[in-house]
Amino acid sequence: MDFEQTPSFQDEKDDLIEKLIALGIYKKEALHLFELTITELEEVYAQAACNQGN
Repeated sequence: MDFEQTPSFQDEKDDLIEKLIALGIYKKEALHLFELTITELEEVYAQAACNQGN
């Protein structure tokens, strides 16, 4: 696997944050998005995506 083509964890985190902001989500409870882990961001995004489908 070529590591130059795989995004870094920070790039993945930044991408998720941008997607959430585009959906109008800026915080999870009292925490700002940049304070969350990638796993937490993925959970918030999955939940938001499900809510957008309803």
